[in-house]
Amino acid sequence: MNANDDDFGIPYNANRPGAGRDPGQEVFRANYLSGLRVYRGSVALTGLFFLLAIAAVVRRGDALPLLPAAAFGAGLFALWRVRTVATQRRYNIYAAVFVAGLIGGLLLLVLVASR
Repeated sequence: MNANDDDFGIPYNANRPGAGRDPGQEVFRANYLSGLRVYRGSVALTGLFFLLAIAAVVRRGDALPLLPAAAFGAGLFALWRVRTVATQRRYNIYAAVFVAGLIGGLLLLVLVASR
């Protein structure tokens, strides 16, 4: 406890914008948001699966393969949003939506292909 802290250990001017920089946030921004190789690879792979589902609609002549395309679209939307996050909590939410969309889309792709 410093001489500038109050009785509860809260630093002086703690509510001032930018006063309490969290080092964890700096590490998060430097590591998670700067790696473009993984991001571009994820976008390319999910986009390929999306195009595969659209091509299956043309090939089969029915709309059943559009089910996985919707899941892959949700994954692509989450990847688009993950580049603009400001907090690690939002990053985790959008990453979970991406993973759920990718796994759900692959599962639906297998189920549609077996029919």
